[in-house]
Amino acid sequence: MAAEGRLRELVAEHLDLDREPNFDATLPDIGVSSMAAMAFKKVVEEDFGVSVPTECLGSLRKLADYLNSAAK
Repeated sequence: MAAEGRLRELVAEHLDLDREPNFDATLPDIGVSSMAAMAFKKVVEEDFGVSVPTECLGSLRKLADYLNSAAK
């Protein structure tokens, strides 16, 4: 999962979390507000060069899966 590694880096750089994120939990459950999620979505879109549907922000795993499929 190439996208997961890069997402971990982006999370560390752009989200103020006090621990390693659980990729299977929802973003609110790991402490990401809706406003922070939308700002992070823009960072991810710029970094990966793709448009990310909002429904892919359910969890970091769902986002990574989408990014991996978009890269094919």
